[in-house]
Amino acid sequence: MQVTIAIVHYGNLKVLLDCLQSIYQIHSKLIKEVIVVDNDEKKVIKNKLLLSFPRVRYISTLGNVGYGAGVNIGVETISSEFIFVLNADTKIFPDTVGNLVSVFKKKQKDGNCCTRACE
Repeated sequence: MQVTIAIVHYGNLKVLLDCLQSIYQIHSKLIKEVIVVDNDEKKVIKNKLLLSFPRVRYISTLGNVGYGAGVNIGVETISSEFIFVLNADTKIFPDTVGNLVSVFKKKQKDGNCCTRACE
């Protein structure tokens, strides 16, 4: 089972970089990809972002389309079974992704839908 992490960025590159650092420090084999949707009108993060985190998939919006639309733009391109929408001003702990996958698996087993397969 693999997870894609989708992050919508607006305005604060430092908190985004701190968030990404926390993701890549854990070296989880469960993480298939990390997507950053750039929702800022100025579009100034791409070079710094990809220089610091070359494995991130960068998606640019046409401007500030709003948080929900930014999430939808990122999620519509994902092929992973699980999607973890993460705010840029957060950090994750080493067990975060594994714990989420465990909860998802339990909910699937119990008949509660939480995967793309149920769409």
